[in-house]
Amino acid sequence: MFYPECSSELFNELLSKFNGSKNNSDTEIEQLKVFTGKRVLITGAAGSIGSEISKKVSSLKPDAIALLDINESGLNDLKFELQDQTELKVKIYLCDVSREDSLRNVFLNFKPDIVFHVAAYKHIHILEIFPEEALRVNILGTFKIASLSMEFNVSKFVFISTDKAVNPISIMGKSKRAAEIILNRFSKRNKTDFIIARLCNVIGSRGSVSEIFIRQILKGGPVTLTHPEMIRYFITLPQAANLALKAAEFGENGCVYIPRMENAIKITELLNDLIVRFNTTSKNQPKVIITGTREGEKLSEELWTSIESNYLKAINGFIKVDNNFTWDDNLDDLNSFSVFDKSEYVSVKNLLFNSIDLN
Repeated sequence: MFYPECSSELFNELLSKFNGSKNNSDTEIEQLKVFTGKRVLITGAAGSIGSEISKKVSSLKPDAIALLDINESGLNDLKFELQDQTELKVKIYLCDVSREDSLRNVFLNFKPDIVFHVAAYKHIHILEIFPEEALRVNILGTFKIASLSMEFNVSKFVFISTDKAVNPISIMGKSKRAAEIILNRFSKRNKTDFIIARLCNVIGSRGSVSEIFIRQILKGGPVTLTHPEMIRYFITLPQAANLALKAAEFGENGCVYIPRMENAIKITELLNDLIVRFNTTSKNQPKVIITGTREGEKLSEELWTSIESNYLKAINGFIKVDNNFTWDDNLDDLNSFSVFDKSEYVSVKNLLFNSIDLN
């Protein structure tokens, strides 16, 4: 995070004010047993959510932890941070999740028991310009990591998804939905438990709207707001990591786990509260400029589809979508990526469709 004054406690206080959201108890997380003596691989480990998961897993007595990312400096910093806190064996892998040869070497060398797949491109407006990268990383990368997890008999595979994958209109959302579909299919034909943790907006994460607002406020403005009626569900970084860890402990093969949310928050309300807290450079409020929604953005997000609403259960502090149906109705989200005619992407498309049609 760019601003050390923006602590998790501050963001949890903000969310509690808006909707009564409480930070999941770390005491509850400390009682998890699934990681004891296990080898845990975390992709996208240097990112906001990946690093938070890494820190929490490292305290739960795993045998070893492996951090995989394309961010060299981030990997190095996280490794030293974990080693300062524990005597745990920490390995780092500088690796792109779309490179199967490099990934195979990771699995051969580390032999993970549990995989958290966090690595992804997430910025909606950027992926609208570079959809082939959403295909390569978010879809193909997930396919390759999941395939290797099956091949190397990983016991649990936890995929970090997003509410943007529900009835998606953006390239980013469609790529994450396609990844969810692939894992749903994989869950029906292998011993590996494929579990989806579908998060909403993580306040305070790198590149999040809260970070952008705070940076602009500290500069004295102007502050850019896409639409005054936009609403979102928010959780903190610790809440996001706790959900992922609990999904690994309690999650069932093929199921989706979603945070239990009270209310969506209007972005303007969040902005006004941040202005009160961080407007220290001027006695006047910074000017707010309405820029309009960007391509691929919704005014409001959903946490589950209408079909999924028939399979919801409240369990262990989150909402569970049972794996009692096949997501055939959403295969069009994979078709969104069939427009690439370069040989590289044609082979990717064929690989995905041939695999996803298997029973």
